[in-house]
Amino acid sequence: MSAPLGVFFEGVSLVKRTVFVVMILALLMAACACDAEPTVSDAPSTSAGVVAVEELADYAIIYPSAYNSYRMRDVNALKEDIDSLTGGNIKLIPDDEVYEGRAIIIMDSRVATAFDGEVAQLGKSLGYIIALEKDTENIILGGNNYYASMLAMLDFGLNYVSNAVDAKAIKGFYKKEQLQHKLTISASNLGARPIRTEEEFRGIANCGFNSLVVDSSFYDEDEMHDLVRWCAIYNIDLIMRSIMYTGVYYDSPNVKGHLMVDEPYGENAYKYYSNVCDDYNALYSALGWRPYVNILGQKTVINYLERNPELFDSVDSLSMKVEPDNIHDMVEVYSLMANYVNSRDINYIACIETHTYLAMEYKEIFESMAWLGLGSGAVGVGYFDYAATDDYSDDVTIADSEYNVNEDVWNAARELNNELRLFGDVMEGFEYKASFVDCSRDGISLFGDKSVLQKYNSIFDAKLEDKKSYTFFVGYLKTSRQVKRRLCW
Repeated sequence: MSAPLGVFFEGVSLVKRTVFVVMILALLMAACACDAEPTVSDAPSTSAGVVAVEELADYAIIYPSAYNSYRMRDVNALKEDIDSLTGGNIKLIPDDEVYEGRAIIIMDSRVATAFDGEVAQLGKSLGYIIALEKDTENIILGGNNYYASMLAMLDFGLNYVSNAVDAKAIKGFYKKEQLQHKLTISASNLGARPIRTEEEFRGIANCGFNSLVVDSSFYDEDEMHDLVRWCAIYNIDLIMRSIMYTGVYYDSPNVKGHLMVDEPYGENAYKYYSNVCDDYNALYSALGWRPYVNILGQKTVINYLERNPELFDSVDSLSMKVEPDNIHDMVEVYSLMANYVNSRDINYIACIETHTYLAMEYKEIFESMAWLGLGSGAVGVGYFDYAATDDYSDDVTIADSEYNVNEDVWNAARELNNELRLFGDVMEGFEYKASFVDCSRDGISLFGDKSVLQKYNSIFDAKLEDKKSYTFFVGYLKTSRQVKRRLCW
């Protein structure tokens, strides 16, 4: 291990390091899941017959023996639901023991089933199946990892065995594939205390975010278990600063990687953290994790990185935070960033400041930075920050340090996030992407009175029906990963 990455393992024994590296090699997963809506599939030939829920009293649950006490909570909860329904006391059998009889098999166990091929196609995702095996009448729940199987257990418990009135018969073959995010909408929470309740987490999900950035050093192990579990339940991607508790989430489809550094500045810092990213890739790319870097949105920084393409050459995702004095400075910085990501063929997230623009209307700055970022080639937006720290208790953030939301700011963010999600849906399959930014006192008008698709058809034709309502237009044409910018004033 080279020197830079060593800072992340300071104080960790050689034995633990070795064990984790071995674990990585043993747990290689397939690449991303299918990009599809949840679907109910026709039952294949391996699935037939019907099992009444009352018969579950005669079943056992076969679970992965590798499950720790935290993961066993879901297995025990399923057992309690079934026992409550049937009045029985079903057995729990680890997958390293032989069991003869009908069973509910948790799919990421080591027990072979007739549906192994179907599940293998789901890859490392939250996709899962609920199915009845033809010959054995075994019930198969889960996917390729604990988090997919956890969702299957929750689904089965809620929709089949929650109570005797609503319970269904078990039959056929049901497959649910993970819904992929078409545009990243990220909430940064680097300085806030840990998210400790599902209600606090739900405030982030309900605001329309599909990605979260936290500092894992603020969390203990149980809090990290809860956080990653909630990310699976609400399908929110997770990026962490500080490499800790990797044994908790090594198989999580939601964990995308780690933030290596926030706003490095200067030649030495760029070189140092560029090497850190190289070392990170060498260790963790097998798990599908990527290094992330947040750069300072200044012209000098972007120009320097563009002149030195060897810096961060192993990084394929950057974020950029701009702190402008006015809207015209933002346009210039985003124009430079468009050129840089074009030359590097790199993805980047445009960051929105939430607590430094008290002289400006927060709704206006949210929208301006989001649409300028997307217009310059960003694949998503990120809010800095979601919740306040004690140091910023007087500033405008979406939530305070106790995760009580500021209703006005939360609603403004949710409204924009809903538009961004719609933008991602509309733009899928189109090469031309554009955004209108209105700098009037009334804020930004993106869609107008017409439907989104009609409005974007007019954008594709580069015809503005009401030119007076817009100050400028920012767009880019993407062809074979080549980005061409156009600024129209």
